[in-house]
Formats: sequence, structure tokens, C-alpha cells
Amino acid sequence: MKILLSSPSLSRGTTNILMEPDHLSGEYQIVGGWAWPSVLLGMDAPVGAVVVAAHRVDIERGPVVILASVLYASIGPVYDSDDRLIASGLSHWLNQRHAEVHFDMFYSREVGTTPNLFKGRVYECVSRGELQFEPVISPAPWDDPEQPVGAILSLQREGRLFVPAEAEGIREIFNAYRVGQMGAVNPPPLLNALFCAISGMLHYPWMDPGGGGPRLLSSWIEGLGLMDR
Repeated sequence: MKILLSSPSLSRGTTNILMEPDHLSGEYQIVGGWAWPSVLLGMDAPVGAVVVAAHRVDIERGPVVILASVLYASIGPVYDSDDRLIASGLSHWLNQRHAEVHFDMFYSREVGTTPNLFKGRVYECVSRGELQFEPVISPAPWDDPEQPVGAILSLQREGRLFVPAEAEGIREIFNAYRVGQMGAVNPPPLLNALFCAISGMLHYPWMDPGGGGPRLLSSWIEGLGLMDR
């Protein structure tokens, strides 16, 4: 998959994307899932992740495309004692994705004090100009992994989930997680971020300002009463 051209529609809150393969081109609701850094087994430094997902809304039962994903350790750039740049940080990657597909909505799990700590660092990057847009970060509406897992399985069965080759690791991690750790409440960072993005689109589907109603992410949720919340 390759993005050839994109243009935002501010009045509709969407982005029109010309993509290869062509059948994926269309109008998309784009959100980010944000997993805050946590310590992983076998690693010394905390690691977080961001996943950018897009749901095509100009057709019924449109595809869901994973546009990009990344692991990160630092929000902003990192310098050594001589003020030389060591790492560009997540902010550089976010600037690139924002310029590419024009979105600012993110969902993250709000557990403990960690989110507030890292949110503060995000807005420090905004104030310093290191992050060139201001993300809107809302709580991801999932406590039980069953909902995002069920939605992802439904999308896979329907042939509506598209993962680029460079993000194929997400699919492998998801399959391993589903088989071995379905009850786990703390999935790995990439899955945490994916679950945040999917649950955000599940609970807050794009609404057609022209009166066409919501574009539900998956028919799997129709009986769950999520739209009544």
C-alpha cells in the first residue's frame, strides 16, 4: 500500500486519500492510537507505540487500513551533553504522519499517573515547536480487550482489514496475543495502540454532516449497545 496524494476536508472531518492499490482510494476517518511507554520484559527503557488507522467512510462497510505504526522511547528529540542530536524522538515521526494524512485525533488508555506525565511532555513539545500540530488526546473507551479483539477478528473475516507490509508485525503480534493471552489486560505497546485506535472508531464512528448517519466500523458491535453510550 502506498499513499499517493491526500487532502483534508475540514467541513467533514475526513481526509481524501489517493492510494495504491486504487480500490483503497476514498474518504477516510483517521485516528491515532497512543500507548504510553511502559517497561517490557528484556528491555531496560520504557517503550510506547503509536498506530495510525483509517476507516473509509464514503462507502458502506468500507475498509480499515493501518497507515503507519511506530515504537518510541522519547516524545521529543534527545540531545547529548554537547547539545548534539542523538534521536529525533516521536515528535518528528508524528509531524511526518500529520503532513501526510492530516489528522490530529488520538485515543489512549487513561490508567494511573503515566498518561498525565507523558501528555505533559507532548504539550511541551508543542509549545517548543518540536511538534508542529496540537494532538487531541481522548480516553480510549476500552477496559476489556474483548471489544477491540472482536472487532479486529470481524474485520479480518470480512476481508476489510488492510495492513501494509512494513506493519505486518502487528498482525503477527495480534495472532499470538489472541491465541495465548486473550484475557490479558495489558497487551504489548503496538497492540495497546491498535486497540485504542479501533475502540475509538468503534465507540465514536464518523457522522455524516449531510445527515447520512454514522458509519459503523463493524457490524460486530450492532448488538452491544455502544451507540447508546
